[in-house]
Amino acid sequence: MRMNLQPSLAPTQLHRVPVANDEPHGTSALLIPAPRRGSVLRALFDATSPRSCGGDPSRRRLWQNEAAHRALTLCQLVLKLEQRDWRDGRDDPDHHRELELARRLAEGFRALDLEDEVTPLPCADLLHDVLSSLTELFRPVVGEVSLTSDCREMTLPAFKRRALVLAAVEFIARRLLQGFEGCAAGRFAASLVADGRRHGTLLVEDDGNRLLLDGVGHDIDAALAALLGAEIVYRRSAALGGGAVELRFPLR
Repeated sequence: MRMNLQPSLAPTQLHRVPVANDEPHGTSALLIPAPRRGSVLRALFDATSPRSCGGDPSRRRLWQNEAAHRALTLCQLVLKLEQRDWRDGRDDPDHHRELELARRLAEGFRALDLEDEVTPLPCADLLHDVLSSLTELFRPVVGEVSLTSDCREMTLPAFKRRALVLAAVEFIARRLLQGFEGCAAGRFAASLVADGRRHGTLLVEDDGNRLLLDGVGHDIDAALAALLGAEIVYRRSAALGGGAVELRFPLR
């Protein structure tokens, strides 16, 4: 008797991940096998397909590229959750809680995707909510992860708020993937403060064991920082001993 050793992937077992292409207003799609957390992936991928991309054509390409990069990063994190389950022998993760967190994170991403990109909007609560959902959803990737945040109220044009939040997400996601090798727990700290009325500073730091000062994702960081008019600095965290990224940007 012959056995078919090739995996059988029906259409319902594949997910479409948006990937930026060279078309003026679109993305291609990459098909990937679906892990057990298919509903989590669907919720997250739905929020990585920009609906409006704003009114300014000069920013549309960035939003498309960032969304495609974020989709692949989130996919890597979900697969790391699967690997952690297998390694630790976990067969009963709380999928209901994970889906709730994924939907909350997706809701935060969708709140950034606005047609009107110039209206000033508050930043602190949305930044805190997105980072809290991200770290809680993917904390098992490390083992245990905590986040402390000190986000002071600040108002920015919608496109700058979008760039600010996505830059913080990119750093934390990248650190979760690569910055805690061999660790059983991790800590993040995020702060958003204003220096009078002229400048704001976003600082995200951790106690991870590797510094990632270049590589995949830094071109996205640089583009988002440019939208903010920010100086971006990667360094070792003086407070936590791991990695840190700091963006200082004008408020006007």
